[in-house]
Amino acid sequence: MLGRLHDRLQDLRGVGTALAHRVDERLRVHGADAVVDVEAVRVDPDRHHFGAEFMEDRRRNVIRGAMRAVDDQLQPAQVECMRKRALAELDVAAGRVLQPARLAEAVRIEPDFAIAHNNFGILLAQLGNLDAAIKHYTEAVRIDPGYASARHNLARTLVEADKVPAAITHFREATRLRPNWISPMNNLALILATYEDPEFRNGAEAVWAAERACELANYERPELLGTLAAAYAAAGRFSDAVAAAEGGLELARSSGLEGLSEEIQDNLSLFKAQQPYIVRVPKIPSD
Repeated sequence: MLGRLHDRLQDLRGVGTALAHRVDERLRVHGADAVVDVEAVRVDPDRHHFGAEFMEDRRRNVIRGAMRAVDDQLQPAQVECMRKRALAELDVAAGRVLQPARLAEAVRIEPDFAIAHNNFGILLAQLGNLDAAIKHYTEAVRIDPGYASARHNLARTLVEADKVPAAITHFREATRLRPNWISPMNNLALILATYEDPEFRNGAEAVWAAERACELANYERPELLGTLAAAYAAAGRFSDAVAAAEGGLELARSSGLEGLSEEIQDNLSLFKAQQPYIVRVPKIPSD
């Protein structure tokens, strides 16, 4: 039985892959409007704006796959599970930016598939719809509390939406779930060191997280040294802050990173004056 389930799942994926190729060809020849209204998805992500021919083809091919499964005398519940998972897994395949219609459909047909919610959140954030992105990231985390990537994406988007306190919890949890992942560790340190609300600043924890991030990167990434310098300053360790900033500045300059060099240079002046670097909303670096 398990072997037949696997075979039928592969059948469904094959059908879906062929359909995806057809959609991609329509996109190449006719453009995005042939399949989906991207602007409509951006404005109203809870409605699904699909081309009628695309959706009819999808329904027809899913029915064919289900009929093949029934021929093998599988239970209806097994067929339905296979149908949902196959389509959802197809629609959240990694490797390129997916069409909004395919991600929205993945969420619709498999509402408890955390990866689909996370990937749809990524797309919505790219389109500038932060509230909708936060909604889908939050749902991904609800479905799978151990989903570190979704927590990190949620935290980053919360900061971008000016909801910094809410982001701290998710940065901490992402760091706990994946203790060797540099990005959430550095982002946590940056917020705890530089956020303007003193209630949420924590110099000691910021130093711990920033030092750990630098250790994981062998102290070879200038942006991490910049965060470490800010953390030392938040903890009142200004001589250490100056040393870390000077190290980061040297690396940034040798790498030709002019913008980062200017930022670290400005902060270095603060640290030499025994002042921490405080901002209204910390700027989270891109991954």
